Amino acid sequence: MIMDLYQLVRDLIEEAREQQNLEMVNKLIDIRLAISEIQDENRALKKQLEQQRKIVRHEDGNYVTLAGDSPEIRYCSTCWGNDNKLIQLDKELNKDKNLPKCPVCFNNWLKARNGGN
Repeated sequence: MIMDLYQLVRDLIEEAREQQNLEMVNKLIDIRLAISEIQDENRALKKQLEQQRKIVRHEDGNYVTLAGDSPEIRYCSTCWGNDNKLIQLDKELNKDKNLPKCPVCFNNWLKARNGGN
């Protein structure tokens, strides 16, 4: 569908150039750029949706994993919940709380997981 639109706009640009209609050429170029932006946004949304479908949430709420990946690869549930970012948790546990650490939101995550302590 998008390729059909690109081809149609390309054909119209050529026709407008042949008729020396510069204003029409400029408008058609703007349309082609808008189609490109929509296509990029569509790709990004599809990628985000696919990623959301792979998320496996765990009852303790401390981490998420990806379906099909090793369960040893854990991601911060707070970073995923807030920003849809998969930030891999450090393998070493926090010695005081016995919880994995997030290298991005470490303090906030521990406070949220432990009732603000």
